[in-house]
Amino acid sequence: DDFLAYFPQMLSAEDKKWIIEKSSRWPVMLQYLCEQRLLAIDNHQSETVWKEDALKRIELFQPLFKPACLMLAESQKRSS
Repeated sequence: DDFLAYFPQMLSAEDKKWIIEKSSRWPVMLQYLCEQRLLAIDNHQSETVWKEDALKRIELFQPLFKPACLMLAESQKRSS
């Protein structure tokens, strides 16, 4: 939420919720989705179009984050 507070244009509560959810709070994903939202606003894209495009593109990043998620889950299991 803190990162989104500095977004250059006001985001709707729905946009913020969607971006946080879809980014899984990964900073690089938050930045990427915010950039995509700005581009969509500038290009007058519909909400459906920019979200579909953004989701397709972030799928490419998912393999990079999976190992980190697995390591985090293992670490949490050990500490509990």
